[in-house]
Amino acid sequence: MSKLLTFIAHKLYSFTHQYDTPALQQARQASTEARRQKLWLKNMGINSIIDIGAHTGQFACEIHALLPQAQLYAFEPLPDCFNELAQHIACMPKAKAYNVGLGSRAGRFELRRSEYAPSSSFRPMTDLHKKVFPFTNEMDQTVPLPVRPLDDYQAEMELPDKLLVKIDVQGYEDEVLRGGQAVISQAHLVIVEVSLQPLYEGAPSFEQIMALLGHWGFQFRGCLQQLYSPLDGSILQCDALFMKLGKDTAST
Repeated sequence: MSKLLTFIAHKLYSFTHQYDTPALQQARQASTEARRQKLWLKNMGINSIIDIGAHTGQFACEIHALLPQAQLYAFEPLPDCFNELAQHIACMPKAKAYNVGLGSRAGRFELRRSEYAPSSSFRPMTDLHKKVFPFTNEMDQTVPLPVRPLDDYQAEMELPDKLLVKIDVQGYEDEVLRGGQAVISQAHLVIVEVSLQPLYEGAPSFEQIMALLGHWGFQFRGCLQQLYSPLDGSILQCDALFMKLGKDTAST
């Protein structure tokens, strides 16, 4: 009986690995890395989260599933995306959403609304962006939206000692950071989507973001995800992770 089971197991192994393509291997690796990242974040003891550029709540829902006890504040300027965000976090007792853009100063600024909403930005797309992602080229409209510094909301947010700040604002990262120094400098972790090639006009480089956060006491600790060009395979963007120097890093 044991010989028969061994034979069957060998055949099954041979059959499954016959179709084990590089794409499947990469998918399995990405899934494994995602599980490790989630476990790592869970072990960090994060108890408050600020989601800047929340869109319709993708990150908010993922991080809530991982850290359901954490206080969550989500910021999204586009009204239609905000309405979906509000619906998605309605079941989260410790979540609050703000329908406002974040920047270095208060006012009304024109957001360039892309037909593909996640590519919308307060800064114009470069030709490279339009070439690499042609489905984002069509601009529905230019929308004047309210913008305020993150620090304006500090008094109404409960921010315990383990704060995670996530920033995904399509080339407006420097403006968000400058308007949120008092809040963001308190963070334990900062995750910023940064461009490694120019995708928005006037957007800060990775080096500029790293220098600014470094001045506040943060250290670059690696990339959680990377976006590759469908044209030549080069890296266009990454989710860069920064950790506050002097924080307990035993779990990393």
